[in-house]
Amino acid sequence: MIKGSELRTGNRVWESSLVNPTPDDFAEIVIASVNDIDKVVHDEQDNIYSYDYIYPIPLTPEWLELCGFNEGVLYLNPMMTSIRGANKNAEVRYCDAHGNSVSRYYQYLHQLQNLYFTLTDEELEIKLP
Repeated sequence: MIKGSELRTGNRVWESSLVNPTPDDFAEIVIASVNDIDKVVHDEQDNIYSYDYIYPIPLTPEWLELCGFNEGVLYLNPMMTSIRGANKNAEVRYCDAHGNSVSRYYQYLHQLQNLYFTLTDEELEIKLP
């Protein structure tokens, strides 16, 4: 499950209403709105899901490629130097507002989406087949 504080409109996540879901039990949704009071999210079709049934999508080489990574690396504006994909993590290196180099590791797609949005004020484009 994902903490509600991590969710943002535009995040791509998995949903399953089963107590102990297996990978085949998940449905992929894009969050259209977050309601922290009721602890639910709405998808683009206005379906409602409890935070308890929202799961993160693990970063994989396939997801990184769909996000525009070229041979595991995505170079962006001068603020964010690079994002390097690994098997189960993405290492993000960027410069903060003070010019300090920062390196962080992310395991899930929504974390990468949130960071990208925070640094660029744009949504991370995901090119689905």
